[in-house]
Amino acid sequence: MMIGRVQVTRRSVGRAVLAVAVAAVAVSVVYSGVRALGLGGSSLDGPVLAISVPMICETPDISPGYGSVWGEDDEGNWVQTGTYGPFYQLADIDIVELVWNITGGTEPYEVSVQGQTLLSGSTGSTPVYCAESLPYGELDFTQSRDDYERTELDERPAVEPGVMTFEAKVEDANGRTAKAKARTYVVVNCDDYCDYEVLPEGYTVRLFGALMSIPKGLKISCCDYSVSAGHDADGTSFTYYDLDLVGKGGGSIRFTENGRFLGYHWNGVYYRKDGTTQPEAAQVDGQAAEEHPLADELEEFGRWVGLRPSLPDD
Repeated sequence: MMIGRVQVTRRSVGRAVLAVAVAAVAVSVVYSGVRALGLGGSSLDGPVLAISVPMICETPDISPGYGSVWGEDDEGNWVQTGTYGPFYQLADIDIVELVWNITGGTEPYEVSVQGQTLLSGSTGSTPVYCAESLPYGELDFTQSRDDYERTELDERPAVEPGVMTFEAKVEDANGRTAKAKARTYVVVNCDDYCDYEVLPEGYTVRLFGALMSIPKGLKISCCDYSVSAGHDADGTSFTYYDLDLVGKGGGSIRFTENGRFLGYHWNGVYYRKDGTTQPEAAQVDGQAAEEHPLADELEEFGRWVGLRPSLPDD
């Protein structure tokens, strides 16, 4: 299991903080600057474009790669003479299928998705990467994905948690255009790879197999954790992890290896998810233990574990 690494990934300014709820499987947000008359392949009005994508795209962050440089030494032997990199491969980023539908206007249509032009009919689909920045102009989406997914990029694509908007444009045979947008929620899978020291506040990630939505103000270390053995009331044994809480009193949160949230530990007291404590009544050395300074955020975090994020209403 790969959990976190060293560098905190930059995040886009102004991204909306999301409430967490059980959400529908797919959603699309569509707009167009013209109306359709429904006259088949030819219309006095321009085309109307609608697009849709799945509501969630779950992907690991993109990790750097390095390659070997080979050459002949003085004796004619083929040896490794150096390395190159870092570079990044598109195959590390997951994709979703973007579907379009066009009504009105005059065929043939030309559809562009994220700036990449596709010659198409009135309906179609294309895979799109769940990354904020990609060299779409260098990719040929008419080929199979295997032909371009191994493209080595010098600059790291921005895989960001939270809402991502895909944009598409259609131009008909008469040069009339329409645009559409659709949104997905990018969940970064930190079990596969993510480049955080601290989990991103206000967003949903996957860790220990569970979806975790991090409240604002709660800083959970992705890298510093300890592993211990415990058992349930019925005697069933399990492995649990204590992830460090950064700042505001410190402490740690506790998860089982399959992502079950158990509670948090602070100042020698274990605060269980069900509200009980160990020692009982939160007594430490004969004194009543104080709650963690971020007890409300920790309680909120516990309620959100396992719930899918939802797209905010505009």
